[in-house]
Amino acid sequence: MTTREVQAATAAEGTTPRLAVEAAERAFPQWSAMAPSERGSLLQRASELLMERQAAIAALVTEETNGTLGWGMFNVQLGAGMLAYYANHADATAEEQEIPSHIPGKRAKAVRQPVGVVVGFAPWNAPVILGVRAVAAPLAYGNTVVLKASEQCPRTHAAVVDSLTDAGVPAGAINLVTNDPSEAAEVVEELIAHPAVRRISFTGSTRVGRIVAETAGVWQPAVTGALTAFAAAAGEMPEQEWWLGWHRCATSSVRISCTWDPTRSGGSSMVRR
Repeated sequence: MTTREVQAATAAEGTTPRLAVEAAERAFPQWSAMAPSERGSLLQRASELLMERQAAIAALVTEETNGTLGWGMFNVQLGAGMLAYYANHADATAEEQEIPSHIPGKRAKAVRQPVGVVVGFAPWNAPVILGVRAVAAPLAYGNTVVLKASEQCPRTHAAVVDSLTDAGVPAGAINLVTNDPSEAAEVVEELIAHPAVRRISFTGSTRVGRIVAETAGVWQPAVTGALTAFAAAAGEMPEQEWWLGWHRCATSSVRISCTWDPTRSGGSSMVRR
């Protein structure tokens, strides 16, 4: 067996995570005000660019994660399809939903609107698929995004971001942060702690999931993440730590979502369905 360096990427240093969030915050008014059809057109072009670069990105997947070339090609194909799907659904935010009112003679409705900056955490094992999944829907619906790349495949995740910027997504609407594995806790905290961050999307390891859960419990943004990592993280944490700031939790077989509710005090157990 021989060893060699297969990748080199600049780790986040100093204020890089903070600057990425601030860039996303500055870009939010323009991006959220853009016509949904225009956002959709940019995502569609990004989908086409991914497919044009399929072979090169698949080679990156193989080099960085040791996956087969076929797996890398499939990743790009499915990732491009996801971008195209959300490109065609960018106008979903314009929909209004009627809500039954308990007040006689009154009507209520829900109007979807962008929330602001979303931080996405993507892992290495399906890097293009999960990288795209972390950013596509938030961008389509008018949010700006900071993607925290996996330490194992920073160039693959950079290729996803490059497809979006090269397609014309404006500066700041999509941002990339990379880091050294030893700095993961500090980078995660700096991203989550920023007051401009309104939502977090997480898929990844139990180790990083635990950091995200603990940090979000302190800083209180809404989180959606992969159930396996968060459930494992919850199992490793004392009950009082898990519930610090995680006052309402709803789980399914696929995802766990936790929303901060400052009006309620802690619970006694985690609800599982």
